[in-house]
Amino acid sequence: MVSGFDKAFICNDILYSKLNKIEKKYLVSIVKSKHLIKYKFINSQKYILLNDANIKNFKKEFPNFYNHFEPFKTKLLERYDYKNGINYWDWSFLRSYKLQKTDQKKICIPCKLRIKSYEDINFSLVDEKYLLTQDVTSIFINKELKEDIRYILGFLNSSVVKKWIFINNNNRGNVLEFSEEPLKNIPIKLIDWKNKFETKIYDKIIYHVDKNLSEYNIKNSKAIDLLVNDLINIKKVS
Repeated sequence: MVSGFDKAFICNDILYSKLNKIEKKYLVSIVKSKHLIKYKFINSQKYILLNDANIKNFKKEFPNFYNHFEPFKTKLLERYDYKNGINYWDWSFLRSYKLQKTDQKKICIPCKLRIKSYEDINFSLVDEKYLLTQDVTSIFINKELKEDIRYILGFLNSSVVKKWIFINNNNRGNVLEFSEEPLKNIPIKLIDWKNKFETKIYDKIIYHVDKNLSEYNIKNSKAIDLLVNDLINIKKVS
């Protein structure tokens, strides 16, 4: 999702204190890349999102938003609007907005990440009610997939997978790009549900992921590393 000029759409505490009930309905909680840490996110930011508001008279219907946007109006009108013919108070491009509004959690990572080693690659779980902007890439799990999103999260955060990403990603001066193309090439191990050994490992991975989501601990991450290593080295169904 691209606002085209983030500064104009951020709702700080001072603005929030002035808003009426209708205006508050058009606030959304945005998670930015700076909010992402190991396994989870630590904060969010209120943004104004009026693209669905069907506004007839902006000044009358949204007086506080009108006053807020007025100093930014010139720059907002200069934005590239992707030929959408948007109003100056609208976001430029709502790519993935409908998907993000669904009741699905998502796995997130900064679109570009400066790292020192593979250990700096961290995928985070973001709750359903939060939206994302263009500095974050998100992974949604297809509903027909039986694997829980927490398993995918743990698998992606395992050392062996992060090493694979570090080697195979287009590494430019230790800056990795996490767009659709490099992400879709990550080999995800899906579970053979008829294999009791695999299903036991699956349950243990989710157990340790839940622990890390509650409070990150290196011991849980090392346990996940061992479990993923066992899982991808299985050669015979038992």
